[in-house]
Amino acid sequence: MVLMSMTMEHQNGCNFQQTHSMGKKLLDLSMSNLDHCDMPWTDIAKEVEIKAAQSTIENLFHSYNVFRYVAYLKPTLTQQMRDNRVDLAKLGMTIDICQIVSTNEM
Repeated sequence: MVLMSMTMEHQNGCNFQQTHSMGKKLLDLSMSNLDHCDMPWTDIAKEVEIKAAQSTIENLFHSYNVFRYVAYLKPTLTQQMRDNRVDLAKLGMTIDICQIVSTNEM
């Protein structure tokens, strides 16, 4: 990791050294506990009173090699679906493996 020591001013008035310290503060807070690990990065930034665009915050985390992905929403299983899965598993345990014929043709 390279520490930024330039003193060029951003449009909001903070220099690169301040940006680096803010980024470190965000990174530490995002990894501090499970609640913060699941929080959106923008909410963590609001918590430490950093006002920046979402893309800026994402780029800040990416500069520390911290990435997130959006998990696809999975449908909720009903109790009947769970019971059917258990029944299928029980049925599978009773079938003799020699009776199962598998093929790669469809």
